[in-house]
Amino acid sequence: NARARVATMHKDNQSIVLSIDDATTDLLGWTPEEMIGHRTIEFTDPEHLTVAITTYVDMLRNPGCSRRSRVRYRRADGSWLWVEVTNHNLLADPEHGYVLAEVVDGGVQPIGERGPGGVHGGVEVERAAGSPGHPGLLGGLRRARPAAARRGLLAEVVEGDQHGAAQ
Repeated sequence: NARARVATMHKDNQSIVLSIDDATTDLLGWTPEEMIGHRTIEFTDPEHLTVAITTYVDMLRNPGCSRRSRVRYRRADGSWLWVEVTNHNLLADPEHGYVLAEVVDGGVQPIGERGPGGVHGGVEVERAAGSPGHPGLLGGLRRARPAAARRGLLAEVVEGDQHGAAQ
């Protein structure tokens, strides 16, 4: 039986899980009772929190937009799974009122991490004195974009648009 490759979650503005689909349980092993009411950062690899939080905050600042990040999520069995998470800000949409998260199985891959200005969990990180509008936020992470795009492996990464990552 093949594992689901794409799952969806509904979250609030604090990234608290409101609901998950069956594919989320299949992909990560967590039941709805184990995820609902918890923040997704509780399932995120601590090494990837800066990227996850930065892209989420940027998505919240831009109603109707989407932001994507590549992180590792902890599975119920204790293993780690690379995932690409695209959060769609539907909070202001009266028909939705939540953040729709699409979680795509990224498979098991080695962690490629370097220091500042390097690769952090598959995401290229640049550091500055502070994030625009939030001096000192998250240790000064200014911009994050998938390292694969830097290497030309992804065709679409445009900083600051609805498909790019936080600036």
